[in-house]
Parts: sequence; C-alpha cells; structure tokens
Amino acid sequence: CFSPGAFGPPVKKLDKSTPEKFKSRLRLNFAFFLSNYALVVVGVSLVIALMHPGMLISLLCLWGMWSLHGFLIHNEIVVFGKNIGTLISINQRSKLLSGITVLVVVWK
Repeated sequence: CFSPGAFGPPVKKLDKSTPEKFKSRLRLNFAFFLSNYALVVVGVSLVIALMHPGMLISLLCLWGMWSLHGFLIHNEIVVFGKNIGTLISINQRSKLLSGITVLVVVWK
C-alpha cells in the first residue's frame, strides 16, 4: 500500500550552501511534516482546554451569543410585544460581540 521510502525524511543530507537551497529545504520540510505539526497543535489545544473549564464555558457562551446574533439577523423573536432583534441594531450587536470576543481571547 505504502512504499517504505514514504516514511523517511524528504532529503537525507542537509545542503545549506546557499540561502535558496536552505529556504527550499525549509519549505519541503514544513510541507512534509505539516500533518505532524497540526496534530501537535490540536493535542496541545485539547489539553489546555480540558485544564481550563472556565475557558470552555466562556467559549460556549460566546458561541451561543454569535449564534443568537446570526439567528436574529434572519428571524425575529417577539417577547412582551417587542422585537428583540430591533432593540440593538445589527451593527451595534456585531461591534459589541467583536469586543467581547477579543476580551475572551485575550483574558481566557
């Protein structure tokens, strides 16, 4: 199914005699090991998220607010005779949610 050469590094000998060869080698190395780098990022993110449940709760609340914002753009919800979507304009809601998103990303 797979050739044995597919599991080796892309080049056996590192030739860094010119900057172009070195840059080419870095690009080839990054492309070859991209899936490994992605798995490491996902794994570290998962461990960090599980160690900080407050961050998960903040992200869930943020996701809920953005989902409600998207829902209110296309639909209307009437509570006590008032349309909730018109209490705050779409532009103001977007700016408010963007600010809250920045705060959650920076402090959580």
